[in-house]
Amino acid sequence: LKKREIPIILLNGRLTKKTYEKWLLFSNFAKTLFDKFNLCLCSNNETKKYLKKLGAKKVKYIGNLKFTTRKKAKFDTLNKQKLNFFKNKKILITGHTGFKGSWLTFWLKSLGAKICGVSKDVPTNPSLFNTLKLKKMILDQRVDIRNLTALKKIVKKFKPDFVFHLAAQSLVKTSYIDPLKTWNTNLIGTVNVLESLRMLKQKCISLIITSDKCYENNEW
Repeated sequence: LKKREIPIILLNGRLTKKTYEKWLLFSNFAKTLFDKFNLCLCSNNETKKYLKKLGAKKVKYIGNLKFTTRKKAKFDTLNKQKLNFFKNKKILITGHTGFKGSWLTFWLKSLGAKICGVSKDVPTNPSLFNTLKLKKMILDQRVDIRNLTALKKIVKKFKPDFVFHLAAQSLVKTSYIDPLKTWNTNLIGTVNVLESLRMLKQKCISLIITSDKCYENNEW
């Protein structure tokens, strides 16, 4: 196969009707993915059927693959421990309706986390947030981070273990048109998030997302 330069994708896992329906939400992505591969190898016939429905050109059933090396077993154990880390943890995400925020919310929710999202609105239409129907999966709060009083109430009630702060006015062009709103959202909004966390009695890990636009662009 290597000599013939045939691109291959090996799918380790099972594609069921339920997961197939989820994949349909990303049908364009799936089509783009499968267009790049001439051959898909899978472990069962049910997966083979759904892969063809998603647009795979050629699918071959090769049975179950078993990895029994000690090194592989250690790797799986370590990965499982890492993924279980967020299970049942209370996580507050600001900007959860944006592109990155939606992916982060979906991923952490799939790991078993309890999510509280804080955003003033859904910024685009169509949006990943609405496509994934995240509103039904989490505690969805429509609050502007410039509103300190409302933010404090949410944090006090939810008592997060982790905070991912993504909410911001991130468009450079908009920052020139409305610099006051940009400064209030990005600077004072971040201060409001940190101020809201000060009242918590338990430990809370906070991750503040920033941008390369904050730094001098050195051309090396």
